This record gives sequence, structure tokens and C-alpha cells, in this order.
Amino acid sequence: SYQIVCFWGGLRGAVAIALVLSLPLSLPFRDLIIAFSVLTVLFSIFVQGMTIGPLIQYLELGQSRLLRTFHQVYGDIVTSRAAESSLLKSDLAGIIDSAILDEYIRTYREKSQYTEQKVCEFWQEVHQNPDRMSVIRLFWLEAIHYEQKQYRQLYDDGLILSPVYAELQYQTTIREDFIQSGNYHPPIRLYAPESRYGLWLYRFIRRIFPNSAMLKSYQNRIDIHLIFASVAVFVASSATIEYLERLSQWVCLDSAEITDIVDFYKKFEQKALSYLTSEHVVGSQNLSYVSGYLAERTAGAGMIHMLFHHIEEGIGDEKTLGHIIDRLIKEKNKAKKKVFLLCGDQIMP
Repeated sequence: SYQIVCFWGGLRGAVAIALVLSLPLSLPFRDLIIAFSVLTVLFSIFVQGMTIGPLIQYLELGQSRLLRTFHQVYGDIVTSRAAESSLLKSDLAGIIDSAILDEYIRTYREKSQYTEQKVCEFWQEVHQNPDRMSVIRLFWLEAIHYEQKQYRQLYDDGLILSPVYAELQYQTTIREDFIQSGNYHPPIRLYAPESRYGLWLYRFIRRIFPNSAMLKSYQNRIDIHLIFASVAVFVASSATIEYLERLSQWVCLDSAEITDIVDFYKKFEQKALSYLTSEHVVGSQNLSYVSGYLAERTAGAGMIHMLFHHIEEGIGDEKTLGHIIDRLIKEKNKAKKKVFLLCGDQIMP
């Protein structure tokens, strides 16, 4: 029991309990002093728990009122629309009494319409509030997290290499820091194939040994990484733009409010496409190699996803499908290892 009090009371509880337990046993009213000390610590914990929330809100250290309101109305509109959609698509439509089913559909449809009205009123309030950028920042962060999710999916499917994936995730983290700090116009940076010191070494080798085999190998590695990164950026940017458009429609937001975010990803997408269609890349051996690898791995990822889906649905023999999946994963790792060796990268597990 003393350990529980010390844990929840922190240093305050630990010091108090340690002091009262160190009292000599011969001290009069020792047990009463210990009981009062424990009760005092517990009471201070209770007061802290009751007041910390209002204090954080008063000091505006947590979410702003606008953000809390947005999350609330978003949850309301998602649940009401999901309820209506489930009833409309229910397999029990022919079993449930049609009058009762229609009544529930009508109820949730009216609730959805009422919630949509609340969302529209919320956006009108946002326009008049000086803290409106906190809500727009939420859309920025949603876009960045969705972009990161796309990179992760490409990496899991074996469509981008580990160094490329790590650099792209690092850049999205830097961009998120920009947004969190209030800079809503982050720089559009396609991909940095090396660190600052690596690029300095590359320029030094190019200046001293312009025709060396080491330089050609290094340039080949950079070109392949850039092709993989451009493909990933193009795919992720396109998917993020579509996601933002769906999200704005879902929450009844005028798309003009997030024009800056959509324009950023359109420029990002165009920058990746410009590199892939540049004279340096079009018709190159590296592009042909990467294209073949991506085609092979796209087919392999599709097969793996379908087999996992069949196993989850209980279709086919799980053991046989599992062996096929293991073989496909080995083929993916073998193909990835081949690309690593071609780039001169360290082979990753």
C-alpha cells in the first residue's frame, strides 16, 4: 500500500512516506502521524487530479477550444453517417421489418443532416476566430501523416529501398516540425540522396577523379535512389491530394480553405514527375532496371495481399497458402538484395 501511494504521489508521496516511516517506534502517536501523512498525500493527489485539467485549459497548454469542437463534430458526423450507411447496406434488410428499418434510416439521416448543419456553423465560427489556423494546421498534419502512411505501405510492399524510405520519412518529420512551429509554407524538397558530408565527398571525387570507377558507381547509386524516391513521392503526393479532397468533402469544408496544402502536394507531385521525365532519366538503363523491379514487386505485393486476405477469410488451405507467401517474401528479399548490391548499399534485413 505504501508503494502505491509513493508511485501516484511521486516525489511528494515518497518523501512524506519515507519521513514518517523513519520515525522511531517509541514516538507517541506514531501510527496516527503515519495515517495523517498518507491521507494528506492522497488528498493532494485528488486535488491535483481535479484541478490539472481546468488549469491546462485556462493556460491554453492543450488543444484549443476550436480543435476540441472540431474533433467533437467530426466524431458526431462520422458516427451518424456510418449508422445510416450500415442500415442502407445491411444484409438483414429483407428480415428486419421494413417500417422499422425505414424509421431508423430516417432517424439517422436527420441526425446526419443536423450534424452537417452544426459543422457548417462551426466553419462560420472558424472564419471569425483568430485561432482558425490551429484547425488548418490539423489538416496539414493529417496530410503529412497520410503521406508517411503511403511511404510505409510502399516500403512494406518492397517498392522502395530502406535508405530511400528512411530519408523520405525524415523529411516528412522535418516538415511536420515546420508546421508545428507555425510555418505553413515548408520548403519543397524532393530528396537528398546523401548527407552534407557525403555530397561534399562526391564533389571532391568528381573534381579530382572525374572518370574514376568509384565516381561512376557513386553516381549510379544516387540516380537509382532518386528514381525510387521520385516514384514514391509521386505516388504518395497523388494519394494525399485525393485524401485531402475526400476529407474536406466529408467535413463540409470549402476546398479553398486548404488550397495551400493541396498546392504544396501538387508542386511536390510535379517535381517528382519532372525528374522522372527528364532527359537524364528517360531511356536510361537505371530507369529500365527500376521499372522492371517495380513491376515485379507490384505483382508480388498483390499476390501476397490476396493470399493474406484468403487466409483471413478462411478460404483455401492455410498451410499451403502460408508456404506460398513465404516463397513470395523470399523472392521479394532476394530482389531487394540485388538492388542493394547494384547500388552499393549496405544490405539490410
